[in-house]
Amino acid sequence: MFLLFWKTTSLYRRLLVLFPCLVGFDQGYTGFGRRRSFPAPPHCLRSLHDALELPTSIVKLRLVCRPHDPDFLSILPLLIGLEELTVDFVVDEDNPYHPNEEEILLPTLKWLSVSGSSSCLPLKTFFWWEMPQLHHLSIILKDGVDDTLDYTLEAFGEQLFSLSICGHFDYTMDELTLANLCPNLKRLEIDYEKPCFFFDRHPTLEEFIGHSCSKTYDIPSLNMDPFDPLDTHEFNPTYLFGIQVDFFKLRLADFPRLRLVVDTAWPWYIVPSNYLPSLPWWPTGAASFLTQKNIQCIDRERAPVPGSHS
Repeated sequence: MFLLFWKTTSLYRRLLVLFPCLVGFDQGYTGFGRRRSFPAPPHCLRSLHDALELPTSIVKLRLVCRPHDPDFLSILPLLIGLEELTVDFVVDEDNPYHPNEEEILLPTLKWLSVSGSSSCLPLKTFFWWEMPQLHHLSIILKDGVDDTLDYTLEAFGEQLFSLSICGHFDYTMDELTLANLCPNLKRLEIDYEKPCFFFDRHPTLEEFIGHSCSKTYDIPSLNMDPFDPLDTHEFNPTYLFGIQVDFFKLRLADFPRLRLVVDTAWPWYIVPSNYLPSLPWWPTGAASFLTQKNIQCIDRERAPVPGSHS
């Protein structure tokens, strides 16, 4: 195994020295929670850094790595021109992960995408980083539940213009709303494949993009008594995306800059849109109401969603 790693590392070095002015490096991660490769061989980033004529040349970096990889933590601050970082953290069962609490300065980083299992603690990995230029943050939690999203947004949310969320997140500071945590946010993207949060106001939000909008979750009935053993414990299938759209419809004054709502769950090509007066996961009349208020309601192909012109 050591010989294999040594040969692979040697090959990386021999290849990287051929590109001393490399601008981007993709080690095999798609950026959408699906990886195309295993973690890089030992000292891959060291080889990359040593091969560069100028440490400012690398602008984009896409990696699969372990959160405690010393190569990753030591070389990353040396790439002082880095503007975009996409990293997928993988579980190392032989070495339980303890978050690195050393500060890392990334002065030019503007775009950060982090994914991984909750057992990797992906958010805690960059909690102590200093990223003064960060404007876009994408978080993909593949499994488990994370309880540190609000702490992360409290640390970096004020500077964000764009936020993308996918995963099951549990809050611990309910008094802090999205408008408080991310007061300058213009674009929000939520994937409802896993349960996610709602927000009832935002003064600067312009675009809202929903994925997996047709997914339902069983929400306890309002009439259910959880302490009554004779209660049937009825649950109502609920569209979380629909609840959020209902906030837009009923409290539009609290979203004064909203101009676009995108539903990527549509179109379903098995059902022609002219035969469907509205989408079942949209509240009744919501698409039409928002359209009349000059808020576009479109699908993933940028066509109006059914019901927006009724």
